[in-house]
Amino acid sequence: MEPILDPIKPINGMLKFFLLCGLWPTESRYRWIYGIYATTFHFVFTIAYIYFKLVNLFIETDLRLLTVGFFIFVAEISLVVRIVNLIANFNDISKCLNMIKEIKIFDGNEFQIMNDNFTFFSKVMTLYIGCGTSACLCSWGAALFSSEPMLPYPAWYPIDWKMNNQSYWFAFSYQVIGVTFQAYCIILLQLFSIYLMSVVGAQFDVLKYRLENLGRCVAIEHPNHQATENQFIQCVQLHQNVISFVKSVEKIFQAPFFVQFVTSSILFCFTAFKIAIVTLFELIVSERW
Repeated sequence: MEPILDPIKPINGMLKFFLLCGLWPTESRYRWIYGIYATTFHFVFTIAYIYFKLVNLFIETDLRLLTVGFFIFVAEISLVVRIVNLIANFNDISKCLNMIKEIKIFDGNEFQIMNDNFTFFSKVMTLYIGCGTSACLCSWGAALFSSEPMLPYPAWYPIDWKMNNQSYWFAFSYQVIGVTFQAYCIILLQLFSIYLMSVVGAQFDVLKYRLENLGRCVAIEHPNHQATENQFIQCVQLHQNVISFVKSVEKIFQAPFFVQFVTSSILFCFTAFKIAIVTLFELIVSERW
């Protein structure tokens, strides 16, 4: 009896999050309703959210807040590219997931190999989500405990949130919801590509195991060359399937990887420029307060 493996289980929560945030179209007759929901959601928490921060970049006079806003804006541009890429390549991504669902294992050792890879991925995912959660909580706490009215992130809004308490809590709640969506969306979209690569690694580990044990199940007294040949053919087919899967993943994620490389380079250069023009003491004070 072959062990039962559910390779999609590590990302079930991730897929539910994508569905909730309008990133995972359903194959049902109510897909048009989901399309309306997704459009509304992204207009409010992606387009409008980024627009208000972009406006602030042009009117902000505080260099410290302007720097913070620029860093966040670059990350949000990367997020938009990832969202568009996910939606544009949704059919290809669905095919990749179907290929993963069809993965077959033949014994307990192969099950353990796959399970070890997915367990490691789950630990990485927990670390990523934990870091993102900590960053969000710190930004919210800094705004709540500030002596003056302050939002978690620099942004312009067409309401007087600095003087009106009700307007402040409206803007604060909007930012909390918006940054929760964007922070976890950035993290999970990165983790999704990592998951696909972990599947590739797991499959190569299984292929290695099968090649190492090729022909060992055949009795020495009565060698069955046909059985060994069939096992080798299965290994070749597995290798071809994995290579095809890798090419599909590369095609889907080449644009987001390139954008991430560019944005990371921009942030490194901007950080170096900031260090060059600000004294060490001023840098420590600005980052602290």
